[in-house]
Amino acid sequence: QVWLVAVLAFSGLASSGVFLWGCFARAAGVEWGSLPTMSTTALIATTVGVIGGNVLLGLGICFGLKLTTRVYPSHLNIRFRPCVNKTVQWSELSRFEARTYDPIGEFGGWGIRYGFSATDTRAFNVSGNKGVQFWLRDGSSFLVGSQRHFELASAVRAES
Repeated sequence: QVWLVAVLAFSGLASSGVFLWGCFARAAGVEWGSLPTMSTTALIATTVGVIGGNVLLGLGICFGLKLTTRVYPSHLNIRFRPCVNKTVQWSELSRFEARTYDPIGEFGGWGIRYGFSATDTRAFNVSGNKGVQFWLRDGSSFLVGSQRHFELASAVRAES
C-alpha cells in the first residue's frame, strides 16, 4: 500500500526532522521555542531515540507483518504475525466461499480489520481483493485474504 508507506514516511521524517532541527539549532547557538530547553545530552539522546524508533517501526511494518494460512487435517490456522494466531477446528465451521471483495468498501482497508456491516465480519488481509470467507456455527464470520483463493478453498474443502 503506497499510501500507507507515504503516511508513515512523512510522519517519521517530520518527527525526526523536529529533533534534528533542534540539534542543529543548538550547535549553531540558536535558541528555539519559549520554554526552558533540555540539555544537549538529553536532546541528542531523544533525537537518536526518535530516529531509531522510526527506523525500527518502519522495518517492523515492512518486514515483520506476515499473513500465513495453513490447512491441516483437523483445523485451519491463520497467523498474522506478530498479532494473531487463530485456530478454527473443522467442527466449528459452518460454510465457506472463495470470493472477490472490496477491501476499502467492506473493511476500510487492509490488515486486521472489522467490517462495516451488521454481521461485523473480521478480515485478515495484506493486499489485493480476493479471499475466502468463513462462517462459523456460532454466527460469526471472517475473511482471509489470498490471491490464490480458489486453491485455499479447495484445500479447505479437501480437509474439512
